[in-house]
Order: sequence, then structure tokens, then C-alpha cells
Amino acid sequence: MLLAISSLIYSMPSFESSEPVVYVFTFKDQLRIEFETSQNLESPPILNLRIGFLSLPVEFLKGEKNTWVYSAKIPQNFKDLESYPYMNLRTIFWNENGDLETKNFKVQSPFYRDLKIEFEADTFFDINGPFLKIYVKKPIYFEIQKLSLINSSTLELEFENTGKEIVASIPKNLEEETYILRLELKDSNNVGNTIRLEKRMFYYAGVLIPLDDTAPKIIDRIILTEYTVNKGDTISYIAQKYGVSPVSIMVINNISDPRKLLAGQTIKIGNIVFEPSKIKIVVDLFHSKMYVYYKNHLLKKLPVAVGRADATPPGKYVVMEKRKDPALYWNGEIIPPGSLVNGLGTRWIGLSDPQYGIHGTTKPWEIGRRISHGCIRLKNEDVEKLFEFVPMGTEVLVVESIDSVPEFLPNINMMAKGE
Repeated sequence: MLLAISSLIYSMPSFESSEPVVYVFTFKDQLRIEFETSQNLESPPILNLRIGFLSLPVEFLKGEKNTWVYSAKIPQNFKDLESYPYMNLRTIFWNENGDLETKNFKVQSPFYRDLKIEFEADTFFDINGPFLKIYVKKPIYFEIQKLSLINSSTLELEFENTGKEIVASIPKNLEEETYILRLELKDSNNVGNTIRLEKRMFYYAGVLIPLDDTAPKIIDRIILTEYTVNKGDTISYIAQKYGVSPVSIMVINNISDPRKLLAGQTIKIGNIVFEPSKIKIVVDLFHSKMYVYYKNHLLKKLPVAVGRADATPPGKYVVMEKRKDPALYWNGEIIPPGSLVNGLGTRWIGLSDPQYGIHGTTKPWEIGRRISHGCIRLKNEDVEKLFEFVPMGTEVLVVESIDSVPEFLPNINMMAKGE
């Protein structure tokens, strides 16, 4: 079953504004159907959905006046799902005049095997600054109509279409949060059929960072030794014992649930190696500053609190863990999130040395000082933004001091060596 294109949204609008509009898109193992009309309906429409000879039961979820939302479960054993280019949707509803209306819609099926549409979007840089480049692989009969950024409101973007690529400027001074980048295409063979493609992007310091395909790939697994699990052992305990991250042990041994570790089980201990990351973080201990780079371009400088004396060791690290509202494990005690005694704040970004991490704070007045036990503290609002777009595998470089912060970082290893 083709659920890989679950971000595609298929609509069947009419040229008459008074006519209903139907959107159908995939979500996990279900279809989601949104029925919109300019009329204020007193009761939800009745929907009947067919793919080929298969009739799918449609369940009403929610609605108000002119927007009604439904779901239809996709059968696991329907083998011909990819064979039908269209789905037939029949709606029955009472209009505002009290008359019974029936409307039939022919909607492009998201499972059709010959509908091959790929959509990639990312920020690129040139001498004029950052710009958005979008790559679309689509059937030739689909034309690109509209590009939008959607959050609490919709912002249409001007773009230049160069065939398979679209180039657009990035708006300035947006709120730093998650947006939906929506691309709308029109079927020139079927004038009533449009396709919406969507990507989640995070706007940060004037650039748009894709949230779904930023994480660097694992390119190697370095095995250090083997270990026989004893009764009562945990992944965290074993990782700390050997100075590796719990994630490395889980990935190397294909462990999906750390609670299912068995006494007598032999596991491999080691580290995983990622390809170079698009996002890089540099921490200057002397000046208590963090520098965030994207594709080697400096995005932002942030004040941090670091370890007193030499508690934060310089070196190269990798992001290996992310936790929201983390509990603090200290001297055998569990200190719950939100407690003033729990100094981790609202987010934890764990590093490849499991003793250290980047986290928030319950004491923002300490930011800018060398005061921690070794971790790197940020204001909660700063770490919450980083948490959203910094993936596993992000390179983090901690240095003693930086006299001149480069706007462009061609090689993080050069800075590590002080070149």
C-alpha cells in the first residue's frame, strides 16, 4: 500500500463559488475527507466513497456550519488499491433552502501507482542572501499554480518556475515557529482536479528549515566491545559504563524498546557515525555564546550558561537524544519536570557523551555565566526553538574561545583545530 505520499492532498473544486468543495488526503492508514460549502448546513452531509468496486465506510468526525470532516479506514487486504486513478465520492445533504441535494465528485486517488509526484524544499544561499528552492517531480500534465506558507494565516509566496524547480524569496521577520509550505498543482487533463503538496518547515533567523528530511544519515557503526547483560541492567547504565550514548547501543543492536533488555543477552557496544549535518552548533566557553549554523552560514548568536571552571570539556559532540519536559535523575533521585530543583527547563538535547547536553533552565538570570555542572544551558524560549529543527546527528563543537566568529563555516574541523 502506497502511504509514502501521505502529504499529498487531492481536491475537486468547482468553478462556481457556490458549489461544494471536497478535499481528500491520506493520514497513516486512513483517508481524511473535508467537505466545504459556502452554504450553512444544519446537518452533516452523508458521504459514500468508492475506489473501483470497493465501497469504503465513511465516519463523521466533526463539523460546523459549512465545513465537515470525515475519515475512511483503508483496508489492508485490498490489493487493487493502486490500480484506480480516481475515487468516486457521492454526497447527500440538505441545502439552506431545505432541499435535498446530491453531488458526485471524481477525486484523484493518492494510491494510484502512476501518480509519481516528489516534492523537496530547502533554503539555499547566494550573494543576495537566502532563498527557497523547491524541486518537483511530477507528471507533465500537472501545472504549478500557487505556493503558500500557512500558520495561523496564509501567506502567498511569489515564485519563479524553471521547469522542475521553483525559486521563491523567503519572507522577512516571521514568527520563529513551524509553518506548512503548501504547493498547489492543477491537472491540465481534468480542469476540476487540483493537488496540494505540503511540507513542514521551521522559520528561524530568516531561513526555512525542512523538518522532515534534515537529519543526517548514519554512515558507520564502530563496535568497541561486547557485553553480557546482567539482571537489573538498563541501556542507560550500560551506556554510562562504557561512555557511549544509549541511542548508539539501541541502533547497533536493533533494540526498539529499551525495556526489553534480557539478562544473559549479549549486545555490542559502540558508536554510530553520521554524515556531516546541515545544522552545526558551536559553543564558545569563554564568551558564553552559542552560534547556530545552517549549511555553514551563521544564523544566530545565543547567550548560554556553561560549566564552571573546566566542567564543560571542549571537543566535538553529536546530538543523540531529545526529550520534552525532561525529568532530572540526580544521585539516585527522580526530580519531576517543572520543579525549581530540576534545572533542565523545558527541553533536553542530549549529546554523544551522555554526561552532557543542551537544555533549558529554571534560572534564566544565570544565562551568560560559567555556573553549570557541565551542561550547556539556554533560555527556555531559545532551546524550545532549537529542539524543533535540530535533528539527531547534528554536530556540536565546544571550544575554549573564539576571537572572530566566522559568518561562513567551511569546515567545522578547522575551528576545532583553531585554524
